[in-house]
Amino acid sequence: MPRPLVSGNGGFLVMSDQTATIRDLFYPWVGLYNHLAGGRIRFGIWSDGQFAWLDGPGWTQEIRAERGDLAHAGLGIRLTFEDDVHAEEPVFRRRWKLTNDGDEREFRFFVAPDLRIAESDIGDTAMVYPELQAMVHFKRDMWFAFHAATPQGGMARWSTGYKQFKEFVGTWLDAEDGELSGKPIEQGSVDSVFAVHFRVGSGQQESIDFRIVAGMNREDMVARFNGVGLDWVREPLPALEGTDDLGVDLADFVQESLRLVLTQCDELGAILAANDGDILLENRATYSYCWPRDGAYVAATLVRAGQFEVAKRYFEFCAPLLTPEQPVFHQKYGPDGTVGATWHPYIVDGEPVLPFQQDETSLTIWALGVYAAAQPDDPLLPEFFLHLVERPMEFMLDYVDCDGLPQPSWDLWEERRGVHAHTVAATVAGFRAAATMAERWGSEEQVSAWRAAADRMLTAWNEHGWNAERSCYFRMLTPTADGYAGDATLDSAILAFDDLGLAAEMPNFEKAFLTLQDGLRVRTPVDGYARYEKDYYFRQTEDAPGNPWIICTMWVARAEARRGNWAAAEDWLRWAQKWAHPSGVLSEQLHPLTGQPLSVSPLTWSHAEVLETALLVLRRDE
Repeated sequence: MPRPLVSGNGGFLVMSDQTATIRDLFYPWVGLYNHLAGGRIRFGIWSDGQFAWLDGPGWTQEIRAERGDLAHAGLGIRLTFEDDVHAEEPVFRRRWKLTNDGDEREFRFFVAPDLRIAESDIGDTAMVYPELQAMVHFKRDMWFAFHAATPQGGMARWSTGYKQFKEFVGTWLDAEDGELSGKPIEQGSVDSVFAVHFRVGSGQQESIDFRIVAGMNREDMVARFNGVGLDWVREPLPALEGTDDLGVDLADFVQESLRLVLTQCDELGAILAANDGDILLENRATYSYCWPRDGAYVAATLVRAGQFEVAKRYFEFCAPLLTPEQPVFHQKYGPDGTVGATWHPYIVDGEPVLPFQQDETSLTIWALGVYAAAQPDDPLLPEFFLHLVERPMEFMLDYVDCDGLPQPSWDLWEERRGVHAHTVAATVAGFRAAATMAERWGSEEQVSAWRAAADRMLTAWNEHGWNAERSCYFRMLTPTADGYAGDATLDSAILAFDDLGLAAEMPNFEKAFLTLQDGLRVRTPVDGYARYEKDYYFRQTEDAPGNPWIICTMWVARAEARRGNWAAAEDWLRWAQKWAHPSGVLSEQLHPLTGQPLSVSPLTWSHAEVLETALLVLRRDE
């Protein structure tokens, strides 16, 4: 289920589903650890002998950005709420308001935290903490307080116990008769549930304030609980300049995309791909990693959106990852800088290989060039140049074949090993950005060598990368004994040549763009553009080249804009808005027949591409 409710501050991230059930809880990094990891924090209501969990039947829901309205005809109640995460502290606040559409009566509001602290249920403790009138879950150095209260009082009943172990389902079941057993502590694979009791008159309303407070030890948690009250006000994100020209609805959608991108950026610099824990149902792995490719594209967009500090932190995160022994990036990284889980082998066809994607390193250099042009006086730029430019450039100057093309690495989509169109585009752009930066922080020899390498590589691609039979660029070349074998599958990744400013030097690019538009458009009522022909990932029908991807459709939108078709670019922005959740959240891809979100949601890169397209449209008169 998508996560339409997203609140975060760079070190604390809370995401909820359509039912307002909290499904992802990250601390102390965005992306590490998800202390729910398949569990959830449920909310339930009991009155007059009837009980309903909010993620159960009988509810209608209207969810928008960080707020929502729910109603249950059977219970005769309406709930509204607003979410917030404190700007600096790991404190989440949800302010509920319950309206009673029936006679005056008692209500019991239940909260049921089901954690797997540090992504494991081994050795957790759940306990009532009288000093805070809260339910506390902890393990080692991670502590969480859950608190709810109305003006009539706080936690009235509670229970703790085992869950998903032997015959135990979960302590949350104890709530469904409206009563709780009162057990104050348990350890192991445990969950908890507690209740707030209050009365509401007919047609009257009562507020319920719910909080989650995290800390790295008990004292830290208690100090935050007592030091951060309920009355703090979060400063709104500064409005993007000029978005009013897009109209109010589209401007709000673009602004929300920026906010959502920022929630997925860790305060130590990692830009996480996505943090929707439901992907665990497809594979016991997640998107909660920083791919340097995604990070580079997002960082460049953040620079153009004026978010210089967030972009700078990305380069600070990346700089120590490259060393003389490892001058190019691994596939992905955890937000703590550790190497992420990978499926790229160190041995192919019996031979040892370097398991990397060259476009990730090249794009980070290119993105640094975007940042350097916008913030040329940043005192850290010489250090960034040393670690993020010189080291990988020395490697990439040598990692070419006799024609000047890159030697094989893994592709943009991380499925094939060869010489890829996207890798060529990224590497040419990286060489040129590096040469521009070398004019200030490097040497004349570097400037000359890097520019020459870029020119030679692009010339070689123009010679070997064109498929005249299909009027398209090969998506991949495979070196052979007498040249290259080409893969002519249409792939939207060739649009990187346009996005990175290289298309004007490619005599056949306009033909290739027309071929791609014709071959990758998803001709269903949903519309949009697929990644590539016969895309297998979450494939839903054989009657389309693949599912519509937000990323790929925005690439086409910008290509249209650069050819003067600004109306088409705006139409594609509105297309993205149409298929977003009403809260503004975008998935990675859409079901081609229904428009339902597929794969993770929200995907950081999808929102960054919407933002990048809007920024280009707003610069149309420059």
